[in-house]
Amino acid sequence: AARRVDEWGRMKEAIPSVSAVLMPDEHLANGTIPEGFSPEQMRILAYVDGFNTVADIISKSLMGRFNTTVFLASCVRQGWLREANAAEMAANAEKSLLQGSAAEAAKLSRRTMEMTGDASVRKLLAAALEAAGDTAGAAAEWRAAAANSESANDLALAAELIEKAGRLGGQTEDDLQRLGKLYAATGQTKEAAEALAKLARFRLDAKRPLEAMEICNSALASQPGNEALVQILARCHLDLGRPKEASAIYEKLGRAYEA
Repeated sequence: AARRVDEWGRMKEAIPSVSAVLMPDEHLANGTIPEGFSPEQMRILAYVDGFNTVADIISKSLMGRFNTTVFLASCVRQGWLREANAAEMAANAEKSLLQGSAAEAAKLSRRTMEMTGDASVRKLLAAALEAAGDTAGAAAEWRAAAANSESANDLALAAELIEKAGRLGGQTEDDLQRLGKLYAATGQTKEAAEALAKLARFRLDAKRPLEAMEICNSALASQPGNEALVQILARCHLDLGRPKEASAIYEKLGRAYEA
């Protein structure tokens, strides 16, 4: 038992994670196999292709977790195998996605994200998750990618990615608030007003008419007479028990809208 514990420790030094993706060195890749490998070990090597994780190889080789990992770790220490770098995994993830293997693309891009945090890889991960049918996971990654774009001051792309997330999982209040700010910052006042009108409607439906009213008044400053905002503002006053104010504001802003 003590020897096996020691062996696990040595394996972890060579292969820190079962989510690692291994690649053959140039000699193995060219078909040069060191002497002494058993048929079982050759079967394990057949799964080392830059796409399978260590966990995948364990599952597919049917040699057991311990035996498979011992062999792979030995090959890594000998220099016959190495962990794929981020660029190789991102390229293989993109290739998998183009070939219709969305789950494999998501796995590879997620591992690449763990290694680098690269924003472009996050978009690849989101696309892979979307193609694999994981709409909730894809929406979360599109929102995270939007935050990366916003940090890089690419506000138009940030808005586009938030819209994409909303189409997948439904727009949230936070989405609409961010869209209102992003569209306003890029001079798209009509789109900003539309996003803020949806946000105001959210707040009004949640029985928060004062908050909805504040949003409407702020948005109407740049889009006076916007019909959706006018109607929500009137409803706010009605919900607050102010029918006269509702009628007056709707009439006044309605004329501005018609003009």
